[in-house]
Amino acid sequence: ESRPALSTAQIEMASSLAQAAAEALDGAGGLDSGAAGGLDRRLQEEFERARRYSLGFSLVLLDVQAAEGGNGAGNVAHGSVEQLRREVGARLRRELRLPDFVMRYGADEFAIVLPETGPEGAARSVTRMQERLAELPLEAGVHPLFSAGIVSYPHPAVTQADDLFALVEAALMRGKLQSGERTGRTE
Repeated sequence: ESRPALSTAQIEMASSLAQAAAEALDGAGGLDSGAAGGLDRRLQEEFERARRYSLGFSLVLLDVQAAEGGNGAGNVAHGSVEQLRREVGARLRRELRLPDFVMRYGADEFAIVLPETGPEGAARSVTRMQERLAELPLEAGVHPLFSAGIVSYPHPAVTQADDLFALVEAALMRGKLQSGERTGRTE
């Protein structure tokens, strides 16, 4: 039976998905904080694909803190905080769509690339992630505190993939200063 040929965009997406799946299976692209090159490469690929085919995508930085009690961060044992971050990483991998990319970014943050997702879709994804992550079982008195920054491409201040990092980090700082939702967006 004859099947129609795949478009260039479909082939590139399939290749990207295959690479992400291979990295997830061997652990190399998962949540290793030292694998910043994987994030850089994935963001560059998504940037080029979006630019070439007039698509959009979003980059999210999700900051994870362990807080004690009901009014802000207290002293929580380092082991508890690291366990929380490992559980957050595992949950993010399960909750996100197959083409999405998640990776540990520094000590407290996760970088998430959401292909073909604009600012409103990214905000909905962040809200959904925060709701699901808040359900994580933690030791008594400890609860997760999440802040997020979102930047979406196309954006007038973005001419190369590296521009996205500065914008999303600034958005995350705005999110950390908020109460309630704690999600900053790039204007």
